[in-house]
Amino acid sequence: MPTERNDSLKNRNASRLLREMKRLSMDINDQEICKKFETLLKGGNDMDIPQAIMSQLLIDPADIDEKQLPELYLMYFRHFRFQRKREERMVNRGEVKPRTRRTTAAGS
Repeated sequence: MPTERNDSLKNRNASRLLREMKRLSMDINDQEICKKFETLLKGGNDMDIPQAIMSQLLIDPADIDEKQLPELYLMYFRHFRFQRKREERMVNRGEVKPRTRRTTAAGS
């Protein structure tokens, strides 16, 4: 979607989280949560996820203390963590092939 690359700099890391969530989407529930998140970001929200936390989030979301995240994004962070666990379980069972993940701190 063209709006993903045109997000303002004030929500750069939150937009990055949204892109990762869309990449991991497997069902209608995932898609609906992504739509709500996208609407939130387009709504003029000035809060973003700190870069250090975003880097850690992409590497291992299980190690993040939720208190470090803006409360506004907690629901979406929790769903992202669920998506990553689900993907890991499916890969371990051989149901899907592992997807490559960007784990660097640099923006995409």
